[in-house]
Amino acid sequence: MIKSFFYSATSRDFTKLLSASVFSTIFNFLLIVILTRNMSTSEFGLIVTALTFTQLLSDFFELGLGSALLNSASGAGDVRALYIKASLMLRLAVSVVVAGLAVILAGPISRQFFHSMAIIPLIKISALGVLLGQIIAWSQTVYQTQMKFGKAALISSMSNPLRVLAILVLMVMGKFSMANIYWVLQLVLFLVMIFAFVGICQNLFSVRFEKEKAFKMLKFALPVGAAFALAALYTKLDQMMVLRLAGQDEAGIYGLASRLMMPFILVTSSLSLVLVPRFASLRGSEFAAYFKKSLGLIGGIGTVMLLAIPLSPWLLPLIFGKVYVGAVVPFQVLTLGVVLFLISSPISSAIIYHFKKPAFSLYLSAGSLILVWLLLNWLIPVYKGNGAAAAVVGVYLVQLLVSAFYFLKLSHR
Repeated sequence: MIKSFFYSATSRDFTKLLSASVFSTIFNFLLIVILTRNMSTSEFGLIVTALTFTQLLSDFFELGLGSALLNSASGAGDVRALYIKASLMLRLAVSVVVAGLAVILAGPISRQFFHSMAIIPLIKISALGVLLGQIIAWSQTVYQTQMKFGKAALISSMSNPLRVLAILVLMVMGKFSMANIYWVLQLVLFLVMIFAFVGICQNLFSVRFEKEKAFKMLKFALPVGAAFALAALYTKLDQMMVLRLAGQDEAGIYGLASRLMMPFILVTSSLSLVLVPRFASLRGSEFAAYFKKSLGLIGGIGTVMLLAIPLSPWLLPLIFGKVYVGAVVPFQVLTLGVVLFLISSPISSAIIYHFKKPAFSLYLSAGSLILVWLLLNWLIPVYKGNGAAAAVVGVYLVQLLVSAFYFLKLSHR
């Protein structure tokens, strides 16, 4: 079963995305090393939290448009371009509004939620990252609907090498400061966006915008989008709550542990991107056989991920400095949590795209948000970053159990 998976089209597509993830991970790692070695834990904590906030805004206001485009345009034939054009118009409208609000409300957000005035300029700069990130994410989804996973993989792997290069230029120029670093981290996304547009937009200007296509996409997107919005909150809340409840230095320590989870998240996301179009189209016994193959692959990937736990006490202080020894325990706990997330990812995707239950993710995300909010407020004041990591693992465990139970229920109908 597993052998046949490795010789399948899915395996080839996943390999493309995984290769891009590995390439991006290497440069993400270099970026973290550069920042942690040249900044205080407080400064690093602010930057990591601001990056988390940027991603939160992008995910929160994604509105499920990516899922709707995958569902509508995958295999749509001649009308695919109409759905792509409609999704682009929707994305542009939403991203411009959100970016503007981020600039206007940066002060109140920093004071009321983060309890930090130092993060205000970073929140304002985040508006640029939200705008560019939304368009980049849209272009990746377009290539996924066309089964051009190589191009999607290349786009996803570009930002980190460019960021490392730009940071090195700042260091050579003697302009290495927190504000300059954060500006550069966002500005490089413009180059990625330009590259992403190549191969899409030259054929898109002549395509008409059809309101009925946009409304059809929104009908599917909004339940999923609401779930994504809640998921964005509960997956990003830990870093932001550590800054709020434990301070900037602890945010830096926990931020290192959470950023080191990015390779694992990228692997999970890459696999999910390959599985979703097939989950949406396969039926009956074909789906059952394909789903079993995917679980076999996931078991192998999860086992490899767990190897990071015994290695971390030696590697983290050696690479990032002894000041970050406190990141070891949250890193180990978060690794376990990501493995639980990896296992539950194809199960929840099958529920949404194969069994056509988009509302499931909404209910699951709502429950997860309530649970993580309670756990973070209970555990962070006592255990700081370790408590935040424990809260994340608790949520992922509950998600896995609920998803597995509902999947089995739907399968036996």
